[in-house]
Amino acid sequence: MRRASQASAASQELLAVNDIEVIHDGAIPAVAGVSLRVGQGDIVALLGANGAGKSTTLKAISGLACADQVSFNAA
Repeated sequence: MRRASQASAASQELLAVNDIEVIHDGAIPAVAGVSLRVGQGDIVALLGANGAGKSTTLKAISGLACADQVSFNAA
C-alpha cells in the first residue's frame, strides 16, 4: 500500500506514448498500437515473446528506430 506522498509522486507522468507503429522495409509491421504511461517512481517492465517488438518499441521511443506513427509526451 502506498503512502500519500508516494501516491502523489507516482501520479506525475514522466512519459506518455500513444499508438506506436513501426513498419520495416515499408511492408513488415514490427509494432502496432503500443501505448504506455510511466509515472514518477514507477518501475516498468516490457515483457513479451521473442520477436514481439520489445526492443523495437524501446528504440522507437528513444529515436533509434524510425516510428511510422507515434505521439508522446515526456517530462
